[in-house]
Amino acid sequence: MNPESGLGILVSVQMIIIAALGGAGTLYGPLIGAIILIPLQSATNSWFGGGGSGLTFILYGGIIVILARFEPGGLLELWRRVSARVTHAA
Repeated sequence: MNPESGLGILVSVQMIIIAALGGAGTLYGPLIGAIILIPLQSATNSWFGGGGSGLTFILYGGIIVILARFEPGGLLELWRRVSARVTHAA
């Protein structure tokens, strides 16, 4: 059995990005991350070629850098902050 056939580095990175994108410390954060990342992966695979394309790694790296720099709490935390501002403003 080849370990790369089922659980390669791309799958590991996907799991980390899914959790970080939505919000790693929340219940619904990884679900939100999966809802965004899985269609994005399908689109990039159809635009740029197969799943082994190096552009997928570049895209994932860019997502990690943007999350780490601008929103380390994930999109769910961003949503909470924005909704709190809106309720305070109203």
